[in-house]
Amino acid sequence: MEKTLEELSLLVQGTKIIGDGETIVTGIEHDSRKISAGNLFVCMEGVHFDGHNFINAAAEKGAVAILTTHDDIKLPAGISALVVPDMLKSLAVIVPYFYDFPAKKMRVIGITGTNGKTTTSYLIRSILIRAGYKVGLIGTIQMMIGDEIFPVHNTTPNVMDLQKIFAEMLAKNVDYVVMEVSSHAIAENRIAGIEFNAAVFTNLTQDHLDYHKTMDNYRDTKAKLFAMAKDFVVVNADDAAGAVMLENANCKKITYGIENDSDLRAENVDIHSGGTSFKIGDLLNLNLHLTGKFNVYNALSAVGVAAGENIPTDTIKAALEAFKSVSGRFERVYANVPFTVIVALKMLLKLRAKLSKTKL
Repeated sequence: MEKTLEELSLLVQGTKIIGDGETIVTGIEHDSRKISAGNLFVCMEGVHFDGHNFINAAAEKGAVAILTTHDDIKLPAGISALVVPDMLKSLAVIVPYFYDFPAKKMRVIGITGTNGKTTTSYLIRSILIRAGYKVGLIGTIQMMIGDEIFPVHNTTPNVMDLQKIFAEMLAKNVDYVVMEVSSHAIAENRIAGIEFNAAVFTNLTQDHLDYHKTMDNYRDTKAKLFAMAKDFVVVNADDAAGAVMLENANCKKITYGIENDSDLRAENVDIHSGGTSFKIGDLLNLNLHLTGKFNVYNALSAVGVAAGENIPTDTIKAALEAFKSVSGRFERVYANVPFTVIVALKMLLKLRAKLSKTKL
């Protein structure tokens, strides 16, 4: 992919080019260590770092231009600059355009909520794979393109990394992208340039109030994802915040639950150490390896997405009943012992974090 600096400058009002506007940009990178020839180096400024301190290092690695908010910067020889009025707002426009909006060429399912995002994403992925599609996954634990696994550092990467990931997925013929969408990512517009075909809401419990300050702010931030959904939304009807998600949606609405009336309501729920069984009206009878009431909700949300995508019920059933677990997410360990072993790494880490803040 190649764009000129002048071409990128036309996307944002109030820009200024220092140097050659015909400079050809072959990539956008914010980490000077990852710069390659022809890249535009983004000078991000944070609490503990300033990208401007690494301009020379980026130039030595082959950067041809920088993106900055400062018009009085001293540039190395042969380096041009695109000066923008607001870094984050400009990146939200420039980066998706640079990569030719790859998300528009795949179906994208976004999952948000305090808990259950990871398991739900893997359940949806399993159903889609069973249906014959190639699936990309962007989550808390890892990123996957088909069966390839890559590490991740944020629940939702920044807009530069995320658009690059989408471009790589498109190049590898991915049909669907299933991604966890954090409230931070929505608030900071890291998901700019992505068209979500579907949005899923799991639940809302107290979390991230250091960032959002109030539960209403936290809820309303997540609700923005549902205003973005094009085709349908899948919402937990047993969670009070679900009503807000539905109010924000302007497309088909699919609800699920156990306690309240919903489109997909679990009945005859039987939870035991070896798994869970339940029925969804006349649609499905499921016998899962997963245990716990929360996994009934996770499975219901996955069924909602599959129904929205018109996947046959026998495919949904086969995929869910074959699914064992997500590593460290209330994972059952199969062993020849007279008791059940469950690994709940995420819960342990959360408990440890809370205890470390408690004064004894």
